[in-house]
Amino acid sequence: GHARRRSGHRIGRLAMPRFLKEFFDRNGLGLGSVMLGLVLFWTIGLIILPQLSMLDFSFRPNLPPPEIGGPKDVYTMENYKYLVFGPEGGSQDYNAVDLKVFYRTLVAAIFVTIFNLILCYPIA
Repeated sequence: GHARRRSGHRIGRLAMPRFLKEFFDRNGLGLGSVMLGLVLFWTIGLIILPQLSMLDFSFRPNLPPPEIGGPKDVYTMENYKYLVFGPEGGSQDYNAVDLKVFYRTLVAAIFVTIFNLILCYPIA
């Protein structure tokens, strides 16, 4: 008999994983490509790139627009130093207010994620 390949299928000369083959079999090449393209656009253009941009901004000083890209626009840890230790010459060892807000935000995000998994996952 014929030996079947389990790792993937071929369309022309392109090897394709089984889940993609099944996806395109269900939706067709045209609609499947549009759906896959929209998901990739959403993920890359609306999630990953903005997050990378925010990460980049977090390592730079808050400058007025004319000075962005100039000699004062350097990478620095000052924003994170301020988050942890507060303003220079402050009366506290740590920036308790901002750290508390940051901690509460993380806790809220964890609880919202758990709640959504408990509520939404069984429905889906």
